[in-house]
Amino acid sequence: MQSISSAEASSTTSIIKLAVLEKLLEIYAQRVEIYVENIELLIENTAKISAIMYPQNTTNKTITGTSSDENICKIDSEGNVLANNIGKATIIAKISNGKQASIEVGVNLIKVIQRNL
Repeated sequence: MQSISSAEASSTTSIIKLAVLEKLLEIYAQRVEIYVENIELLIENTAKISAIMYPQNTTNKTITGTSSDENICKIDSEGNVLANNIGKATIIAKISNGKQASIEVGVNLIKVIQRNL
């Protein structure tokens, strides 16, 4: 069995104390909000949405975006929503404690522009 020095033991104890202190000081998110109304897009167009969690000094700032139907629209990690097919889908912003906010995205056909000759 290998022994450790008192300096190594002290360093290990300090690291453990710091980890416990960080956990005690963690500020948990209470809610998440999306600051955009429902979106209407044309196929192959994109829109950017933002979600904000409260309190804003929350320690874990991870927000995960998902789509209820990726055949209709997808969302990437930057909040960009891409319209794929005609229909409606819900975009959900979820935080680590399970709380979430959502908006509806409607996707329509590309508009046909009529020209007079």
